[in-house]
Order: sequence, then C-alpha cells, then structure tokens
Amino acid sequence: MGSLIEELRRREAASRAEADRLRSRIEELSQDLARAEGQASRLAIAREEVTRVLAEPAAEPPAGQNGGPARQAGPASPIGAVMVPPWREGLEASALPQSYQDLLEVAADAGRPLRASSRPRRGWARARRRRRACGRG
Repeated sequence: MGSLIEELRRREAASRAEADRLRSRIEELSQDLARAEGQASRLAIAREEVTRVLAEPAAEPPAGQNGGPARQAGPASPIGAVMVPPWREGLEASALPQSYQDLLEVAADAGRPLRASSRPRRGWARARRRRRACGRG
C-alpha cells in the first residue's frame, strides 16, 4: 500500500508544480495584457486629439519680416501638420505646401532620375535660395 500512497504524493506534487507554473504564466500574461491595453488607450487618445486639432480652424499666421502677415503657400496647416491634398487629375504643384514644391523643383533641376540617397546632404536649401535670387525659382 505504501507505493500507492507515494505515487499519489508524486502526482499531487506534479499537479501543484503545474498549477504554480500556470499561475506564473497567468501573471506574465496579465502584465502583457495591461501593457497592450495601456498602449491601445494612449493611441486612441492620440487619434482623438489629432482629429480634434485638425478639425479646428488654423491659428493666425505669425507676422512676416516687414510686420505684415507672413506669406503662406496654400491653406494653413494647424500646429505643424502638413496638409497634402489627395492626388486627382489636373492637380497642380502649386496646391502642395512650399516644402513639397521645393523638393519637386530640386528633382526637376537635376535633369535625371534621383534616388533618396542621391540628394545633396547639405546645402540644398541654400542652392534653392540662390536659384530664386537669380530668378530661376
């Protein structure tokens, strides 16, 4: 009869060890779940806030160099968000924000296809200003 009692004790110990392992795994999964729910909550808040900011009218533009309003290319962009219109037939480059127009100008002036890595690392804004000063931009 002793061997039967020992076998039951062995099985009981194995079951307790399995229960402990499962409790530990549940704790890990609970922590993972809490992190995922926190991230989902932060992303939802960010999405709602961006939607709210983009729905508000743009703030008054800052004053230009001569005290008058600064020149704006196209519609005002709220709080640093660049509003690029979706492509449609007949859309002119002038509908794009000025920085996008500048990139198109640099690409056109290159006279050849460009890769992102082939753009000048420094001085492209200075070159753009020089072209504008010469009446080419």
